[in-house]
Amino acid sequence: MSPPTTQVEGRNPVHETLKTTTPTTILITQGTQTHPKLQDIIRLAQQRGTKVELTTKKRLDHLSKTGRHQGVIALIQPPPTPTLKQLLHQNQGDITLILLDRVYDPMNLGNILRTAEATGTHAVIIPKKGSVGLTPAVIRASMGGGLHIPLICTSLFQAAKHIKQEGITLIAVHPDAPTAYTNARLTGPT
Repeated sequence: MSPPTTQVEGRNPVHETLKTTTPTTILITQGTQTHPKLQDIIRLAQQRGTKVELTTKKRLDHLSKTGRHQGVIALIQPPPTPTLKQLLHQNQGDITLILLDRVYDPMNLGNILRTAEATGTHAVIIPKKGSVGLTPAVIRASMGGGLHIPLICTSLFQAAKHIKQEGITLIAVHPDAPTAYTNARLTGPT
């Protein structure tokens, strides 16, 4: 039995994926390989030793989980995800983690992952149940950023408890909070 694969769909997400990951296969719609972005994807894939397969649009439409593949789908092995304990051990000192609850919309999680990756967040933590996971739609919305930042699925209660035990400041964000997060002290011990 072969290991599970994750799909990355769309020109920009696949291009971003190739910067840090070696897909097992990249599927491209026959006849579109002359598009400049797809030519760059093919070049990067060849540099990484990734198989590029030209196929029909009908096949990509059938395989697509987002319905917006733009003529390219990359098949990758899911990125390894550390446990919270491993992550905290690897990152001594100031660490930024985002704990999310009840994020059901893939676009919302994708945008959060993209922003988290761009701002140097160490990981995003979501509950095992009651949240969208790392789906092709999430990866597409994150423009590939969802593959660069650990997405840890665990009990939020246990995660918050463990984070507090490590002496890390927990800050909750709520739209009606009396203090904006931009005015809160976000570094150092509590």
